[in-house]
Amino acid sequence: MARVSKPPEIRRQELIDAALALFMEKGYESVSVRDILKVVNGHPGMFYYYFESKQEIYNEAMRQMGKAEIAKRAVILGDTDKPVMLRFKELFCLIESGIRDYYRTFSNPESIAYETMTAFDLLTGMAEPVSRFMLEAKAEGIIPADSGIDENTAYPMSLFIIHGCHGLVHNSDVRDSSFDIGHFIPFIARFLGISENLLKEALKEDEA
Repeated sequence: MARVSKPPEIRRQELIDAALALFMEKGYESVSVRDILKVVNGHPGMFYYYFESKQEIYNEAMRQMGKAEIAKRAVILGDTDKPVMLRFKELFCLIESGIRDYYRTFSNPESIAYETMTAFDLLTGMAEPVSRFMLEAKAEGIIPADSGIDENTAYPMSLFIIHGCHGLVHNSDVRDSSFDIGHFIPFIARFLGISENLLKEALKEDEA
């Protein structure tokens, strides 16, 4: 049977998609280049045309997964047809599952520096939608008028919250089933001057 010719960018993405699925299923150490090639019916020459090593495709798969997760969060925050608190609940639900999936899949000690820089860049990209969301919440009276949030401060304050929560994640064992995204609530509530009980009740309703 003749080999189907595909554009290079499609071939490359097929390899990344196959690698990501395998990394999520088995973890980095249990996946080989041969395993990836078996999924796409490829040969070593094809793999090494696009990637120098398993580490390189791992890094790219991690970057793409993170970018997709951030995009999902931005869509939720920007859906102004839904009430602010409903979007808050949906966002937290997605974040909790996303954190577990991300760290269960990407836990290669050799990639710590790359993972740190990638996470920093991706999370910084969330600052704009988060800042707009905070301004909307303030306009609706959910965030107090004296919170200090305005058009000039919303963006830097959103960066502080995003990277602060990321720090809390790294201070927890996210692979432990006891990990609870509710740990973010006191931090966010006190920083924005929101009722902690209001946010906790929103999450309880989401679980119901």
